[in-house]
Amino acid sequence: MITVRCKKCNATITSLHEHDYKACGCSNQTYVKGDIIGGNNLDHIVQVNTPRKEPELKLGTEAPRKRKTRLIDVDIR
Repeated sequence: MITVRCKKCNATITSLHEHDYKACGCSNQTYVKGDIIGGNNLDHIVQVNTPRKEPELKLGTEAPRKRKTRLIDVDIR
């Protein structure tokens, strides 16, 4: 999801999903959890990669499904 770099220890930390918590071991204690970034001093944190958010489809806006013709639906003469 998101990747940050700690300037103090030069560690790159990547969070892969919403509940994935990762932290570096330096005195700044930079951490990433989903889309949340934190640490003791935010001046020592650089955001490397930002996730692209896809627009969510609202209910009823998707295209209707096409009906498939089955042998049961067709009268054979």
